[in-house]
Amino acid sequence: MDILSFQSSDKKMTGGHRPYNIDKALESLGDKVTRVVNWRDWGIDRKLVKRLTPTQINNRLKLKKFLDLQIKNKIILFHGIQNEKLLGKFSNYRFPIVLDYRDDPILQAEMNGIPINVDKAKKLIEYNFKSSDIILFPSKTLMDYYSEYKEKAIVVMNASDPSHFKYSKNPLNDKAICLYPPMPCFFYPDVLDASTLVRNHIKNFEISIMNLQAKYRKFYGDFDKTIHVKYEHPWISSFNSMPYSEIGKFISQFTIGIIAYKKFTYANLGTPLKLFDLMACGRPIVAMRCKEIEKIVSDANCGLLCDFTKEDLAEKMINLLENSDLIIKMGENGRRAVEKKHSWIHRAKVIQDEILKLT
Repeated sequence: MDILSFQSSDKKMTGGHRPYNIDKALESLGDKVTRVVNWRDWGIDRKLVKRLTPTQINNRLKLKKFLDLQIKNKIILFHGIQNEKLLGKFSNYRFPIVLDYRDDPILQAEMNGIPINVDKAKKLIEYNFKSSDIILFPSKTLMDYYSEYKEKAIVVMNASDPSHFKYSKNPLNDKAICLYPPMPCFFYPDVLDASTLVRNHIKNFEISIMNLQAKYRKFYGDFDKTIHVKYEHPWISSFNSMPYSEIGKFISQFTIGIIAYKKFTYANLGTPLKLFDLMACGRPIVAMRCKEIEKIVSDANCGLLCDFTKEDLAEKMINLLENSDLIIKMGENGRRAVEKKHSWIHRAKVIQDEILKLT
């Protein structure tokens, strides 16, 4: 198949890598994928600019080459919801359209506490769904949320790349990593309160948390500062977003990983990329009992689940850190689960099989 893939930005270097890995896995299975990155630069208002940018020129050349190909099996793959103009343009070509509905903007905004025009978002989602031949949902829970479109829907969960995230020997150093920044939706400050309880029990315990990304500072800047001032301890460190190539090596420095959400609808329907990457690295998980996360962790037996309280989170962290045999066993279980059923190659095969039904 020849696939024209649209994505908003090239995220392979930052960690938000679902589009990159889906495209890469499809290519490894024999499909030809033409990527149009930064598709938001596709359009042009000639009243505002006098010439095309290099990105716009490159995108147009890619489209022309794709349209000129004399083959039957052409597919349009949109990573994320699109504007009506772009969707309408490609609907006219009558190629099958696959929509990767990787995030729900309304539920995500609700959880993050970020303003959104709900009516406008609902209309755009509906237009995207009706214009698509196949809709990929990252979880069954999210697919069921939009059950009126179940005839064209399939589940394609997030995953990891076991060839990129290498399994490494656990250092057993009582260090935990939380791959989430200080935002209220990610169970802060409770994660650090729980960590204080753990530190009182395990004297060498340390935790590292992700720094708040610049795009969220206008919403959570004050909250972030409060967290860092209140919990300024030498055993609590932080790190910035890093190149995709470095994440696996960074994770290997820690004993356990923390997946911490508050109780939101969005948290229940998510299958976090970070969960699978921790599993691929062989790191056991302590995670909240969010619906999809609980199922993944339970099925793989790769971690301990806790209630939405700092006390239970601390208890599970202590239970895991004090049992080195369990740490190693659950880490190996997580790695095995990624290799057997939770890799991007597994996800790409599901997409391929569904597309073949259309062609």
